[in-house]
Parts: sequence; structure tokens; C-alpha cells
Amino acid sequence: MLKVSRLCDYASMIMVTMSRHDATVSAQSLARSSTLPHATVQLVLKRLARARLVVSRQGANGGYRLARPPQNITVQEIIEAIDGPLALVECLDDKTCRHRPNCASASSWGLINQKIKIVLQHTSLFDMKSAAETTIPHRALYNWPAPPSPN
Repeated sequence: MLKVSRLCDYASMIMVTMSRHDATVSAQSLARSSTLPHATVQLVLKRLARARLVVSRQGANGGYRLARPPQNITVQEIIEAIDGPLALVECLDDKTCRHRPNCASASSWGLINQKIKIVLQHTSLFDMKSAAETTIPHRALYNWPAPPSPN
């Protein structure tokens, strides 16, 4: 099963919530609105800040805001800020794999990994926000065809 980590899922929740505000938002209010533990929200925000996806401001009116407009933040950036570089199979990240010279599927996994990266690079935080605010099937937002029906 291909899936992002729970912390990455939380990061996308937090980022979508932040994209709805045009102001600085406190970690406490993000925790309340997302129903996530405050410590988890702080951990996610720290990683997002380290990746320069959010900026923090100290003081009485302090908090966090997006570092760039939602249209300019990609889903790939969010995933990599939390989970690191995308690699569907370990050998794509590990160039020292002793099986690589004889592996019949390494180049196929590399191609699949690259195609997934392209989708993530072309899907923005704005797209995620739009999908969350509409009842239109997500594939319609990207002009994707409907999946084949199982027969």
C-alpha cells in the first residue's frame, strides 16, 4: 500500500487550514480547529518552518503563516518537509543495493516514482484547498479521466 505518514497527513490538514486564513494563526488555534494535539501541531509547524513552507512570528500577535501563496506550494514540498524525499521502493533511495545490477524492476519503479512526483509537483496547496471546499470529484479538478469500472 502506498501512503504518506500520518504526520504528513496532519501537515496537509494544517496547511489547508492555514491557506484559508490571510493572517498569522497560532499553533493553539490550529490545534483546536484540526482537533490535533497541540504538541503534534507544534512538531508539524517546526518541520514546515524548517522547509520554509511556513514562517513564524514571535510575540503577542505571533503565530504562523504560509511562506508563499497556496498556488506556489506543492504537495511534493509538503510531503518532503515531513517524510523526506519520495521513494516508492527503498532501492530508489539506496544506491548501494546489492541487487540493483540484476534487478529487472528498478527502472520501472523509477519511472513510476517519477510520474508520481510529477503529479505531486503539479498539485498545489490551493488545489488541495479547492478540493476540500467542493463536492466535485477530485479528478474533475485535474481533468483526470474516471477510473475504469471493475468488470
